[in-house]
Amino acid sequence: MQVMMRRDAHGAGRLAVLVLAAATTVPLSAQEPTEAGLTQLFRVELQRQFASDEQLDAALRKTYGVELEPDKAKFTRNMLRALLTNDALPAYLAKTLKPAFRAPTNQDTTSLVLDAVVGLQVKGLRRVPANQQAQFLQHVVDTSLAVPAEKCRAGYEGQLTLRESAALEMRYASSLPLQRYSAVMQLYREAMEAELAGRPAVRTVTEEQARQAQQAMEEASAKRVRATFAPQDVAAFANSKAQVNPVVFCAFATAYLKGTLDMPEPYKSWQLVRFVQDMQ
Repeated sequence: MQVMMRRDAHGAGRLAVLVLAAATTVPLSAQEPTEAGLTQLFRVELQRQFASDEQLDAALRKTYGVELEPDKAKFTRNMLRALLTNDALPAYLAKTLKPAFRAPTNQDTTSLVLDAVVGLQVKGLRRVPANQQAQFLQHVVDTSLAVPAEKCRAGYEGQLTLRESAALEMRYASSLPLQRYSAVMQLYREAMEAELAGRPAVRTVTEEQARQAQQAMEEASAKRVRATFAPQDVAAFANSKAQVNPVVFCAFATAYLKGTLDMPEPYKSWQLVRFVQDMQ
């Protein structure tokens, strides 16, 4: 039985990223900007648009359509401010986005900045230790089960837009207790800061380790699925998963993915590396 987790990872990892791109317009000159010029431009723009608590709160409301509880809002503001004032962020954005800045007119950079910062976050997940990668995978599972089944299926099949998946995740995350919400935010922050710093080193696996991890995952996931669903349901899903309803599809896909967390070491750590790599 194969249930593939798509690269979008159901949008997990998008939380608080859209804020950096909300209504950001970077004025460009008629001449193609240099990387140094873009670095300075982003440094000024990020500070101008998100300097105050009010600006950050407004961006959160506009982006996600939710009103965070005071403690969660405070924690999120602190996290965002730490990222926005990271000296390496403007240079990262400039280097990543320079090829796109070739038009001689003003350009709305919302999507460009969003993609760049999402890339920063996803890349950073390659650097965090196995226990944090497992935390991230568990958050993907929890989010999948919390959203409407149709959206869950669309996420697993890579059919959700970046903004839609981010909004879905934020609505779920905002309902979590403060401790769990803060843990997710802290994970994202550490991943992005690791990528900006370029350390620790990216965790990798060899081809042989990847092969063994895949085999171990198939066994662990099949065992979890068999323990969760009746044999006839497993057979029916395997034979016609394209026709099953979204509730059933989401349940099977999530159980299969969660099998990663049942794996023994070192296969679990190797598979977590592969899970994060597949998101790149």
